[in-house]
Amino acid sequence: MRIVSACASMLLIIFGSPDAASGRNSADRAVLQRASSSAEKQAYVSELTDALDRYEREVAAHKNDDPASIWLAWATYGYRLHATNGSSLTLLVLRKYGSRDAVFAIGREEPKAVCASSFADRRTYAVEGESMVFDGQCIDGVLAYVPHAIPDRLRLKTLIENRRSIGISGDHAAARFDLAGVPVLRAKLDAEALVPAEVK
Repeated sequence: MRIVSACASMLLIIFGSPDAASGRNSADRAVLQRASSSAEKQAYVSELTDALDRYEREVAAHKNDDPASIWLAWATYGYRLHATNGSSLTLLVLRKYGSRDAVFAIGREEPKAVCASSFADRRTYAVEGESMVFDGQCIDGVLAYVPHAIPDRLRLKTLIENRRSIGISGDHAAARFDLAGVPVLRAKLDAEALVPAEVK
């Protein structure tokens, strides 16, 4: 499990033996720079441990959920959720630093050559019957559509984080998504936010 191994690595870096200090790489230094004093180290370790504990609690609480509710890692861009009805549409979460900056989007897989040559376009999708305008961009063979307006970004995020399922239609496709695994996703994003980019 990537989060567990990354957190374990950081704890070893922070409390590692003095003999290892001279061989530390840039990832090690990034962790130590973030927690330089003893008090800061302890606070950082506590925050890290709490985040990891929360993630493991959420995983345990959702272990019997339908596999269709599991958000799958998507390269370095974030996570994706497949539709329960086999639709070509997917839900995406694009993130840099954790759940606070996570942006939800609608994804549509395309052959990489088609996606790479396509220009960013604008589409309209209905989310739970509510029409929203989305801006498209090609990301690694996937057309990712992010809500154009900030209020719609917040509306989509709220719908995804507060419902058990959600329906989306557009592009001659209709999809329904099982959102039971969103608490696991949030805990995962929060734990990842504590891992310096050099360690990920």
